[in-house]
Amino acid sequence: MRSPKRLPPAAPSATASIYVRLSREAREENLSKGGMEADCRATAERLGLAVVAVHIDDGISGAVRDRSEFVAWLDDARSLRADTLVTWAVDRLTREGVNVAAMILDVLESKDVRTGRVVGAPVRLVDTRGMDSSGDDTSFRFSFVIAAEVARAERERMRERTRAAYRRLASSGRHSGGVPPFGFRTIPNPNGPGKVLAQAPSEAAFVREAAQRVLTGEPMVSVLRWANGPDGHAPRKAARWSRVALRQVLTGNAVAGRVVHTVDGRTSPVVDAHGDPVTIPAILTPDESAAVTAAIAPKSGTRAQWTRTPTRILSGILRCASCDTPLQVAVRSDGHATYRCQINQGQPGTCPRSVSVTARFIDEYVEAEFLTAWGDSPEYVRHASVAGAANIAAAEVAVAAALSDLAADATPEAFAALQAAQAVRTEATAVPQEAVVTLTPTGRTVAEAWGESDIPGRTALLATNYSTIVVRPGGRGFRTLDPRRVTMIAQPPHIAGVSAEPYRRGGAVVDG
Repeated sequence: MRSPKRLPPAAPSATASIYVRLSREAREENLSKGGMEADCRATAERLGLAVVAVHIDDGISGAVRDRSEFVAWLDDARSLRADTLVTWAVDRLTREGVNVAAMILDVLESKDVRTGRVVGAPVRLVDTRGMDSSGDDTSFRFSFVIAAEVARAERERMRERTRAAYRRLASSGRHSGGVPPFGFRTIPNPNGPGKVLAQAPSEAAFVREAAQRVLTGEPMVSVLRWANGPDGHAPRKAARWSRVALRQVLTGNAVAGRVVHTVDGRTSPVVDAHGDPVTIPAILTPDESAAVTAAIAPKSGTRAQWTRTPTRILSGILRCASCDTPLQVAVRSDGHATYRCQINQGQPGTCPRSVSVTARFIDEYVEAEFLTAWGDSPEYVRHASVAGAANIAAAEVAVAAALSDLAADATPEAFAALQAAQAVRTEATAVPQEAVVTLTPTGRTVAEAWGESDIPGRTALLATNYSTIVVRPGGRGFRTLDPRRVTMIAQPPHIAGVSAEPYRRGGAVVDG
């Protein structure tokens, strides 16, 4: 006797799971979450269905297929929680057209996602506009796929309208909406309707100071500490600046006064009715912007520098004379602090003679040497100017544009344009690019600046004026610091005995 055929598993009958999605476009159509949910519940009640779950995605585009509540709604059918899926309309499910429509059809037909085999009873799909999968299957599939494609086409039209509106506003010099870039604020348009961008004074001053620090050769880790310190400026959202966020601000188009728009990953300048680039008040000059970008662009194969706040004034400055690695602070349980070489202390590599020195002794020694040499001298700040860097950046853009044109249409004219752009780039890169740094007195002495600074500030003063401080291994019998163990190598004379004349980076190094 043959055993009866096993029926595929099915969800409890007459059960419904509701899905609602609200987007910015939906708000413009005067829709609401509550209104759409009420319509879906009314449809379920009319069909005699008991609602077992309601899923709502708020403010998420239909072009995003892994919406959490949308996935959970489909899982209600896969897990046999409900035998009917209810939605307000097909365009609430997807704006990707047939791609996602096929995935939904597989769920309705209870197909295995890997094999495509039917593994359960079919699931019903209904919406509030009359679409119902329980009728003629062929008719439903045609209607469902067409509705999904119509939703995709509507999304493309909305995107194009948004882009066109953005281009119209931007090309007329008006702000196109959204949060202004860091360093800027919106003000009423003095020449007509709408708003325009103007510099936010405190943020713009912060950007200029950060750029100056980069251009005068200050390490990015030091610039980051300053930015997060009392003399910096807080970012708009995060509690502290990260390296990536600060780099994005300093190398962004806005600080250089450029207005751009991006379509399908390609960025191009916005132009006005005459074909001229639209600009906003620049915080950095074109040369400064190009030089900053070149200075802090991520280098492939390099690791990010240590960015923690220093706990002692020589953190990150002292180096081991035996292996040339930075000495790190180690604190014993009794509070005794030392700077010591980490090689042979669990770190990879070898050091012929590891260095260890009591932190208090060498801190006091270096502070005394620094203030004795320069304490009565005036404190200077450095201001950098660059020339020619913008020419290289513009030439690179021209070469990239010529290559794009050549790839699109390989004509003799396009090839000639590429050769001309490459020649301009060669000429621009042949000009030496140097930052000219001018020293300007602040009105304080070095000793006054030292006394008013905290530990990170004092570390920055030492790092500015010493390229490195090398410590040799100690000998027996010394209970204090033997000065012969320490070699202090100064940077070019930033503080003592200099005038406010410009000098070029890379000048003579002075031994301290």
